[in-house]
Amino acid sequence: MSRTEKGRGPRTLEIRDWPFGSRSRRLFLEAVLLDSPPAGGWRKVDLERAADVERGGVDRLLAGAGALDLVRWDGRRWLRGEPAPRVAAPLEQLVRLSRELPPGAIARLPTREYRRAADE
Repeated sequence: MSRTEKGRGPRTLEIRDWPFGSRSRRLFLEAVLLDSPPAGGWRKVDLERAADVERGGVDRLLAGAGALDLVRWDGRRWLRGEPAPRVAAPLEQLVRLSRELPPGAIARLPTREYRRAADE
């Protein structure tokens, strides 16, 4: 699917995504924390592809990662924060562990049928 064919609106939150609040945040963190960065750092388009978002969809992810010092802008490209912030190791461990979770959507909570109380 090309970048322009992605559906709009919220995507189904899968079990692997839940700790991160979104699929794109999980994929973004996988790229930044686990994958080897390209020589010279990431271009914004590289991170958009990694996070599976449309053009501009990675801006909020970069803002958050930058605020945590996970990444930094060198004027040309995005690099890993050096030294890595204290939060990087636990996040990396969480991302690795989430890869071990089974794929699939989160099951809906069971509901009971609503019945109106009989008038007394």
